[in-house]
Amino acid sequence: MQRIERNIRGVLFSDVKGYSGLPEPTLREYSTEIINLLYDRVIRGNDDHLIYKNTWGDATMLISSEPHRIARIALNLRDFYRNQTWQELNINLDLSVRIALHVGMVSKNPNPLNPSDVFGTDLTIAARIEPLTPPNEIYTTEQFEALVDGHDPTLRFDPVGEVYLAKEASKRLLFQLRRSHESPNITIMPYIHVIPLPKDPTYKHISDRLKDCKEGEEVKFIAITGKASMLSGGSLKIGENLLDRAFPNALSRGVRFRGIVLDPYSEEAKFRSSVETPDKPLDRRLLQIDASDVRNELLSLYRREKITEDKLRNLELRYTKIGIAFGLWLFNDVAFMEPIHLAGPGRPHMCGFCELRITKNIPESDEPKFFSEYEILKKHFEVLWANSEEGPWPSSK
Repeated sequence: MQRIERNIRGVLFSDVKGYSGLPEPTLREYSTEIINLLYDRVIRGNDDHLIYKNTWGDATMLISSEPHRIARIALNLRDFYRNQTWQELNINLDLSVRIALHVGMVSKNPNPLNPSDVFGTDLTIAARIEPLTPPNEIYTTEQFEALVDGHDPTLRFDPVGEVYLAKEASKRLLFQLRRSHESPNITIMPYIHVIPLPKDPTYKHISDRLKDCKEGEEVKFIAITGKASMLSGGSLKIGENLLDRAFPNALSRGVRFRGIVLDPYSEEAKFRSSVETPDKPLDRRLLQIDASDVRNELLSLYRREKITEDKLRNLELRYTKIGIAFGLWLFNDVAFMEPIHLAGPGRPHMCGFCELRITKNIPESDEPKFFSEYEILKKHFEVLWANSEEGPWPSSK
């Protein structure tokens, strides 16, 4: 059996913004003349440390045995796109490149189909970072920065912040790479990370974030009835402890909650419930039953579990008569949003298949041009909160 070679390598992944807008004749020119020009100006002369080179369409992957040298290649690649006058090459679009760097374990596995084949989970990290990178900039992982910083005095790494990557549950600290004589340029980035999540009826991603909440931390939420949020899925099963559920457990630890739910007797609620469960009296429709469960059972459930009155005051609940288009969980670093559309019997809601995780990963700024999707959701909550009525919790005893 052939032995597989495994080593720590530097990985570069890049993608060209604007490539998809190129017409077919220009695509051919890009794949020949421009790639040849790029090779001559950026790649040539690096064969001694580049163990893997590949392109497909506008994407490029390079793997190096010397990570500090692939950092310099990344800067030269960035400058190639920054300084190119594309009209002189008969391209009527301004192309830009997004570059990501990572360092990790790479396995080399020559085979009859691909003599230079490589594999390893670390290869995908750079590809997941690349979509977050601003055009004509370079993002690196913390591992890359730790290995390369200080090795080459011409390189500088500026922290960008912690972000979630697609298909990863935990956050990664990212850096922006520049030359030492260049000024930091990270505050111009009004980017935010939005990840579609497969629908999970257990809300595990929200539960996991609730478990990390500290005493005094504030969490905001918007829901139709709040049954899934506050009752964490409904009434207790025999032998089940309420404090085993994420929301009441967080409340018992002193996490503060502000929640907005739809007034079950507003015109919006009546209309929504008539679509979801038609041919039933108003008080027997699903939405109104769920709202009644929250109103009537919540306080007794929490009292039964001996959650103290001072902790109960950490839950403020308001009713809104305005239609709710999405459910929202707003933490101090990330938001989870699920669209809510109307659906009749046997037809799932839109929220039955999709949720979004929106990460707050840009510098704080008072200027509107730096507003992100996260900040817009935060403002949306505050406006809705200010125009909602106080609910029966916790004053009704």
